[in-house]
Amino acid sequence: MIAAMKLIKKLSSNGYDIYSFLENKENIKDFNSSEIAIEEEHEKSHFIVNNPNENWEEEFISAEKHPFFKGAVSFIITDNMTITEFKHRKEVAFKVFDDKGIKEEYRDNGHIFLRALISKYAEFNQFEWGNYTDKTEYYVKHMLTSYEVVRNATREWFSLPSDILFEKLCKEVCEKSEMTVSDSNDVDFQRRVRKVHEDLYKNESLQNWMQQNDAIRVGRRGDKIYISRPSSWHDWILLDGYRNEIMDCLLKNFSCVAIACQCSIDNIPIPFFFGNEDVRLTRQIRVNDEDYEFEYVFDRQFVRVGLKETTELGNKFIDVNFTVSSENDFGETAEGWICRKIYDYQNEVTSEEQIYGFVEKIENEVFNLSNSDSLIARLTK
Repeated sequence: MIAAMKLIKKLSSNGYDIYSFLENKENIKDFNSSEIAIEEEHEKSHFIVNNPNENWEEEFISAEKHPFFKGAVSFIITDNMTITEFKHRKEVAFKVFDDKGIKEEYRDNGHIFLRALISKYAEFNQFEWGNYTDKTEYYVKHMLTSYEVVRNATREWFSLPSDILFEKLCKEVCEKSEMTVSDSNDVDFQRRVRKVHEDLYKNESLQNWMQQNDAIRVGRRGDKIYISRPSSWHDWILLDGYRNEIMDCLLKNFSCVAIACQCSIDNIPIPFFFGNEDVRLTRQIRVNDEDYEFEYVFDRQFVRVGLKETTELGNKFIDVNFTVSSENDFGETAEGWICRKIYDYQNEVTSEEQIYGFVEKIENEVFNLSNSDSLIARLTK
């Protein structure tokens, strides 16, 4: 409020010709508060002052009166636009927004307008720790007024004929991510960031789940990227790497069961799994007429596969040594487990094409009875 009052005081001394005052860059160069708003007023004043025979003032006021815009229309303004171009953009924008934000038509298809906006972000440091939702007008307005890359997108989209706008949005969410991390030379991290980015704008079911559960924040915990519900420990999904895809492969192809971790929409499961550490799948394996419940336990770097300890199993396998000597096999014994092997899925799976091969490797080393070194084979000795 103090900054706004100081700004009004500066402007009031030139109120006799406010448009000419704002149109002159020299007059506003020291206005440090409300910098984005002042720049927009400069842009509008430029059109009004330099086109006295066109009713730019009326057109700007008409746009600003929209209950969503509330005076901010920079996302449909470009240098050297004609008044006809501005009118068209305004009319298309009116078809997309209402007083609550994005109209239902453009929230269908997995929140298509929101996903298209997300696809336009090009720098991770601008994108991280943002809240991305079209459920309230506040966050959409923030994207439109704060990021030039988003404003450039809307200026382009609203210049199109309104009947092809939806088609354009659908194309945007199919494009390959070009997101970069300006302060990092880590090629692997750059790859992971682009994969997270694409998940957020290409996957309809994920975006539907995010909006239903208010898991709208993108940020890091440790060195990995998650989505989460702001200020909550609930509804965290690791998007960094291929944990979701590996777990989905295990469910579909290897008779695994998700233990209270799979996301669903209207009770229909989707291929994403919430939880930070110890996200679990189980699998019943029958060996020599006995059933064993193996577990796959995922943290944000490794998956551990083996048998959890019970009194019965502990007594049965008390003399069995399951330690694997080769460090490359990530084998180990640990308290709470009868036996297990560890796999570094984050480093072993860096593309979708590697998922099935990785799961097959586990299958051979843990469950293949013909492999004498597998955990199953040692259980039968």
